[in-house]
Amino acid sequence: MTMDERAKLSRLFFGKDDAESDFAAGGLLRRGFLETAAYDAAVNARKMLVIGRKGSGKSAICVMLHSATDLPKNTLVITPDKISADELLRFELPGLRSSMAKELVWRYVLAVQVAKSIVRHVDEEHKGASLPPSVSALRKFLLDNEELEDPRLHEKFWTIIKKLKSHISLEAFGVKVGADTEFPNEGIRASSELEILEKRVVRTVDDLHCAEHHRTILVLVDKLEDVWSNDQNSDAMVAGLLDAAKHASSVFRNVNCVVFLRTDIYDFLQSAERDKFHSDEMHIDWTANRLVELASLRACASLGIEGSDTRIWLSLFPERFEGKPIDVYLTSLTLMRPRDMIQLCNACRDTAVKNGHDKVLHADIKEASVQFSNWKQADLVSEYKVNYPFLLDLFVLFQNSGYIVTRRVLKERVGALKETLASRYPESSEILTAAGILDVLYSVGFLGVRRNCKVSYVYDDPNQVEPHENEFLIHPCFRSALQATSAADFRTYEPVVARERVSSRRVERRKAPAVRGTRAARFVQEMNLWGQKIHFSVNRAGFPEEVAAEIASNLELYESDVHLMLDNEILDQTSVISLMNRSRDFFLTLANRLERSDLVSGKNERELVQILRDAAGSIDELGSDLLYA
Repeated sequence: MTMDERAKLSRLFFGKDDAESDFAAGGLLRRGFLETAAYDAAVNARKMLVIGRKGSGKSAICVMLHSATDLPKNTLVITPDKISADELLRFELPGLRSSMAKELVWRYVLAVQVAKSIVRHVDEEHKGASLPPSVSALRKFLLDNEELEDPRLHEKFWTIIKKLKSHISLEAFGVKVGADTEFPNEGIRASSELEILEKRVVRTVDDLHCAEHHRTILVLVDKLEDVWSNDQNSDAMVAGLLDAAKHASSVFRNVNCVVFLRTDIYDFLQSAERDKFHSDEMHIDWTANRLVELASLRACASLGIEGSDTRIWLSLFPERFEGKPIDVYLTSLTLMRPRDMIQLCNACRDTAVKNGHDKVLHADIKEASVQFSNWKQADLVSEYKVNYPFLLDLFVLFQNSGYIVTRRVLKERVGALKETLASRYPESSEILTAAGILDVLYSVGFLGVRRNCKVSYVYDDPNQVEPHENEFLIHPCFRSALQATSAADFRTYEPVVARERVSSRRVERRKAPAVRGTRAARFVQEMNLWGQKIHFSVNRAGFPEEVAAEIASNLELYESDVHLMLDNEILDQTSVISLMNRSRDFFLTLANRLERSDLVSGKNERELVQILRDAAGSIDELGSDLLYA
């Protein structure tokens, strides 16, 4: 490997975890952004609502749209501030439904942002020109109401709420509205004031007679999860925003609003609210191929190479890992989100550098995968701590077990924890049943379900778990953290014969044959026959492919031990007894855990379990003969 090739690993980088940091100096978002269907829909105002999970790229789209210099639009970003969260969620006005009251907050924010954008446009594009009186009136309105003129910023939401509770100053428009003005209620008063403001903004735009592209404004609303509390007020806040965004796009010509919303928040909205926005939805979906393309684009950008050549970075990784092409393995560990792919690839690279390697080795990937698994378990709890505060407690149901679990087994485990969960989370008691937990864990991506001979996760198929579906799998990215890396939770067979002993033992045994070689050889030959019988029975059994493959892999280790002993005459009593003990324990453990896993459902599976028990019993008898002959 040349020095240039060695330097690649030290320079290789896949970007930062969050869009804001990744856009700043040192990040890769500017050079490594992959345009998606969601980005295209937002920039062309074909969709008003962009929906995606945490880490799926919502904020990246928002940041790139806001920073783009080649768009014929003025782009504004609105994010609710955490300090105003309680005031915003609790805001009510007499005479209005909760969602309508919160809609007025958002309508005010949007109208003011559009007004500030117009004033800024006038300052930049109409210097020295004779301006219509409506422009001066709009500027005076912003000053009277202590609004910043910089369209990239907006006031804290609590100050907006304060204005709506008292009154908005409209004197700049020649309208005096005060406490002595007669309105049936506060809701109607605030709504009337907003209508006046919106009409004046529209009039100002019309009076300017600008070219179409000068008047186009793209308003982006992001980070709603920062003020989300999973209650009725939160629902009303989001529903009010969506209504306000649609209203603004219809009232203000050439103003397009795009709301970026996390999937779980949108899913919690009442269906009556969601039905109005189905045609405006754009869900962010990623495939394994697109994640690899994103990683390639970012890797090349970090190395100063144009394009997204996959070979550039994969050449620094092993070609395969755990029997899969390396890119397939890496994407299989993600929840099909860019952030997961970025974190995992960076972890592999960082581990290799820490270990002093010039390339990413198998050991580096194994170490990084364990670290990544721990990250993802913690991230899942954090992502859903508002909606599902009990999530961390559910992981105990899956720790130190097989990663395949049936409905019956899960029901038994849930039953054992039912009282504890109910006492800790009484408000979630309706969800904390076996069926409810399955729905939750599937919807967050923790569990997959076997459907039509294929394992599906929520990013493959968003449909809910059906009552007839019986077999579930922990997602690969959580298995290491839970110590659930075996399909059916049975002990892995540990080889007896060290492979480095084979050649030396071959010479030694030829010089001095074992005294008990004939009896020991018959014993090992008998074990070979049991291995063949078990292998045949496994092939006939209808186990899930992951279970069958894992059993077969362990049997291959067992059979390799047997063959190495026979072929190389490693038949000393110590080795044969060790083989006896390990194989007997392995067969008994496998039989017991298969039964407990609820995977023994047919004649062939029951026959395998019986053969395993018979093999263990036969080994005991043969072992006794060997010891006491």
